[in-house]
Amino acid sequence: MIDIHKIIEQAVKKNATDIHLMSESKPIFRIGNSLVKMEGSNIIEDDDMNEIKRKLFNKVKSRNTVYESKDISLSVNLSFSNNVPVLTIKILKKELPEYEELQLPEILRKITHQTQGLILVVGNRKSGKTTTLNALVRHINETQNKKIITIEKLIEYKHIPRNSVIVQKQVVEDCGTYKAGVENALKEDCDVLVVEDIRNRETMEAVFEFVESGRLVIAGINATSCVNANEKIISFYEPKEHTHIKYLLSTLLKLVISQKLLIGTKGKLELISEVSVPNDSKQNVSLVNSLANLYVKNKITLKQAKTELQEKDIDSLNKTIMKMRIKK
Repeated sequence: MIDIHKIIEQAVKKNATDIHLMSESKPIFRIGNSLVKMEGSNIIEDDDMNEIKRKLFNKVKSRNTVYESKDISLSVNLSFSNNVPVLTIKILKKELPEYEELQLPEILRKITHQTQGLILVVGNRKSGKTTTLNALVRHINETQNKKIITIEKLIEYKHIPRNSVIVQKQVVEDCGTYKAGVENALKEDCDVLVVEDIRNRETMEAVFEFVESGRLVIAGINATSCVNANEKIISFYEPKEHTHIKYLLSTLLKLVISQKLLIGTKGKLELISEVSVPNDSKQNVSLVNSLANLYVKNKITLKQAKTELQEKDIDSLNKTIMKMRIKK
């Protein structure tokens, strides 16, 4: 019989982020960007999967559940293949790495002291967006006196209030949808709103309204680059509305950071970032029909970052990024 506790213990030791359990296969760990079979394990049988399901979901009606321990949380998803359970377990470490460990540019931390505006954290799945968003929440919590509301698909890190007040909400369970959570935050005396994912027009419109009320939004969006993120936002709208949306972006957007996780010179995953700080809003309005002109100055591209990473090392890359400063 497969021991689920030993599987989880081994996954944590291997620094895996996910565990995949299915019949007729060994347990599989996601380590970095690779899927690795668990060493020394037997092949999982149908009976094993049914027993693991019984243990994890015996008193749970939902197909998603969370288990807490001292050092980690486990987010478990249940699905079926040929009427046999399939489990995906996400390992959530409770301890958030220090800002410096994440190798994020200093300009990102500095711009959170803006009282109004929109900051976008851009990347695809497994790019570290959620960790970056939580690092910014912790920084604001430690250095500013604000009311922070987060709207998250899954609460991975639980923040303890320091200098700020923090209210963390989970979509579906706590606020229904991202849009509903943003709209209600307007009534909650919120200074800083963190939205894990902007995925449609309705959420984007609620975010614009929140920012225009004089407050700060830090939001994630699934895109491949800084410019692509803006193109995606514009694509939410009808062509006749594009000029107005470009105007809003040019006046409200404070910073965009696009990030990827790549294999560094030491064989470990390293974060590289493309950072764009839009130009003066008046200049942006005059150039509103050319989206690329939002990012003429104060920019390091992913191409430059990748070149640094390949030809030199991650430390050199970070020094390049750290030279960037907010335009005064």
